[in-house]
Amino acid sequence: MKKGRYILLTLLVMGLILTQLVGCSSKKEAIKESGETVVHADYEMYGDIEKLVNNSDIIITGKVKKVNSAQEINVSLEKDNPLYHVYTVSEIVVEKVIKGNINPGDVVKVKQLGGEVKNIKYVEQNVKYFSKNMKGMFFLKTYSNDIPCSLLNPVQGDIEIIDEIAKPHKNNILFVNITEE
Repeated sequence: MKKGRYILLTLLVMGLILTQLVGCSSKKEAIKESGETVVHADYEMYGDIEKLVNNSDIIITGKVKKVNSAQEINVSLEKDNPLYHVYTVSEIVVEKVIKGNINPGDVVKVKQLGGEVKNIKYVEQNVKYFSKNMKGMFFLKTYSNDIPCSLLNPVQGDIEIIDEIAKPHKNNILFVNITEE
């Protein structure tokens, strides 16, 4: 009797393990077939506007002139230790300078993590990718080499402006009151 229960319990456990393995295998195949890879980066979130402003090298209002195809960019600050990630780089025409050494009319290149390269789409959860002619306010970090600027973070680093009305990211707690009427 005990031997029968042992065999039954063993078969049940093996069946559960086999079910899990088959389920995991199907999930991996679905991800491969979709050609999409989820990427993630950690960003500092700012508790107040003053910290956001102080940590920005450049703050501008502007209009997206061009959204370039995604590309692999070496973001390492060390020449001998390259670090490549896929980014979509947009070109923004500066309309107004709030902070930084830049002039109206200049074009600023801004990178956003993710995009499609070699038929693989890299997507980050909180990134709202820029579109051509999008207007906004941009809080940017600059780099000393040829690396394009980046938003301080994808939630608080830009505020879209639609018909002269500010539309911050839905998770941007710093500017939550600017859209209330």
